[in-house]
Amino acid sequence: MIEKISAYKSSDGKMFGTIEEIQKHELGLLFKPEDFAGAPVVDQVAQSIMRHKDRIMDILTTTSRSKPKARSINGGTRKRTPKVVQAPAVPS
Repeated sequence: MIEKISAYKSSDGKMFGTIEEIQKHELGLLFKPEDFAGAPVVDQVAQSIMRHKDRIMDILTTTSRSKPKARSINGGTRKRTPKVVQAPAVPS
């Protein structure tokens, strides 16, 4: 049976149903066991976070409405201006 689904595809091709699941998986891909051999774990985690900070920010700021391919870390080049919310007019 063919069904239409809404899912998220990770960088290694796996599919996930929620944004939280894929964020956890993508972060897990960054922190490899060989990165943590020989030094205190806290120092290694901090170094790994700093080494991958751009990718971590991209993963954690992705929402269900995001367009990941449009982000600069994924090759997007279009400059976007932030949306300005106008304050409601106060009657005088």
